[in-house]
Amino acid sequence: MFSFQETGSLQLSFFAIPLILFGSLVIFLVVINSRSFLERFLLKKYIAWVVYNISFASFFMYLLHRLIFLGLTNFYHAESAINQLVYMVCFCLPVAIILSWWGQFAYNKMIGQT
Repeated sequence: MFSFQETGSLQLSFFAIPLILFGSLVIFLVVINSRSFLERFLLKKYIAWVVYNISFASFFMYLLHRLIFLGLTNFYHAESAINQLVYMVCFCLPVAIILSWWGQFAYNKMIGQT
């Protein structure tokens, strides 16, 4: 349902509209509202490190996320929508972040920035 492989079915694409429209807003609000919870259980330097590295990789994530998700969903496509969502959030998203970080790191080395 959330895959690129079912692009032919217009009815199934309507199920993804709320996720597309409100998914990033919900994640943003959850992260902002859970800041005190995260700071209590994690050291502030680790939170700053995670935010720094995700922001470092953000431009390459913007450029490559669709290709990465397309390749990974072609590699494994779950039958149920819940399994596909868990696969994409728990496996594909970290892979996209890591590959984007390495891409940005390599680009910075190539142009001479450190």
